[in-house]
Amino acid sequence: AKEAMVIVAARKSLVVVVVFVASSFFGLQQEGPMFTARTRRSSLRASSSEEMRSELRKLKSSELKAELISRNIGTTTFLEKEELVEALAEAKVAEGKFCRSGVVRPGVVGELTGAQLRVELEDPSTPVLVDVYATWCGPCQLMAPELVKAARTLGTTARVVKVDADLEPDLASQLQVGGLPTVLLFHANRELHRIEGALMADGLVKFVKHFSPAYEQQ
Repeated sequence: AKEAMVIVAARKSLVVVVVFVASSFFGLQQEGPMFTARTRRSSLRASSSEEMRSELRKLKSSELKAELISRNIGTTTFLEKEELVEALAEAKVAEGKFCRSGVVRPGVVGELTGAQLRVELEDPSTPVLVDVYATWCGPCQLMAPELVKAARTLGTTARVVKVDADLEPDLASQLQVGGLPTVLLFHANRELHRIEGALMADGLVKFVKHFSPAYEQQ
């Protein structure tokens, strides 16, 4: 009887082991492709990031500093060239997340074509402040430096762009622009408000904060 009990127990243990091994195997089979895909994406991102850094290392320190300054990033604290490379690489990664067209940078006014603007308007991540202007327009030229100041103040909270009405007449017509400059605020491909005429920097910032859903609770 004792021998029979030992045999039964051994068989049960064997069944448990077989089931465990089979479950582990099929589990790995199911997770394998997903795990491989995640690993491949991570590897591609790392490879792309390293390629970007390699390209940046080819630039002179003065060129790296110029790129950082154009992004309103100070360079006085960076003592080594590699520090400049890292700072610019991080800025470029942030820019890639900030806009879809790859043209608009945080704190900087982006000059867009009609096609690029349509891409940005479809991105609901942040509001889009659009200045429709013309080079011959006096009030437009007056507002240009104020738009730059407003972009710096808004930083990552809004994308600030401008479109030349003479170069993009179809877009100006589609937006029903009657006078220049016309400042429009969009979010999630929807126009929130517009103003005709030049605004100073503080007026542009207040315009965004007043009509943007991102500031409703503030």
